[in-house]
Amino acid sequence: MIYRISILAFFCLCFSQLFAQSGKLGQIKNEVKENKSNSSSKHDHHSYSSSNDYDENGFFVELVGDVFLGLTYNVLFHSRYETPPFLAPEVGGVAFSKYPYIADDLGRYHDRPLDIPKKVSADFSSRYFYEDDKLYGLHHELRFYPTRALSMDVKYLFFREGLDDGTSDRLDLVMMNLNYHRFRLTWLNLWWGIGYTNLKTDEGNGGFNIAVGCELYPGKPISLRTEWQFGTVAQTNVAVGTVDIGVHLNRFRLFGGLQRVKIGTVRIMGPTGGLSFFF
Repeated sequence: MIYRISILAFFCLCFSQLFAQSGKLGQIKNEVKENKSNSSSKHDHHSYSSSNDYDENGFFVELVGDVFLGLTYNVLFHSRYETPPFLAPEVGGVAFSKYPYIADDLGRYHDRPLDIPKKVSADFSSRYFYEDDKLYGLHHELRFYPTRALSMDVKYLFFREGLDDGTSDRLDLVMMNLNYHRFRLTWLNLWWGIGYTNLKTDEGNGGFNIAVGCELYPGKPISLRTEWQFGTVAQTNVAVGTVDIGVHLNRFRLFGGLQRVKIGTVRIMGPTGGLSFFF
């Protein structure tokens, strides 16, 4: 019960982050270019002093550090009180479902022994984004699960904006991530990951990002999904988030929701909808 309450609170928090005012693609490009130029022109000089003294506070610092590292590992990876992550259903673990809701109470994972278990899993989704008649875009994502606990994904976001002079502007964003699926339950799939973001401008800017996401399967045929990515490109912050609700029809998921993108000080937000296919 505590897990379900926590996940619902997480979804509510994600919805609260979606609402913001719109921006322009040209402003994004200008901010990235300006931040990159400012960063390259700065030359900071720092001086450090060190000491070899080790007093009675040293033991306390090490103890706190060990406890912090232990808690971090338990939260992000695995606790001794949980089932080991790679056990089969026959011995208390989970395996991939052929596709979500192949049975009424099973999501992406199942806990029932099968004669031929599914070794890997993958899905592809394509969504349309709309802010207004001038600003819209497409978002494609391919995710591959080589194991039950790990996945790799590639996302491509394309935005087009009509300008007042009759011309148009475009912006392309590519994100690649390696994800660890922390909770793999029949009704819950929660993950975090790290990866790379590339903003397609004339300068070709890229940078590091982190990701967190969740799929919730409350009952056939409904599922809830949210994913957020935060990174930095050319000293410019990049945040991309989606929250949606979907209906499953065998291997397909038809969904609709909201998408929010913030690059620098520019915010883009609007409804989104699309289709997913599970391999």
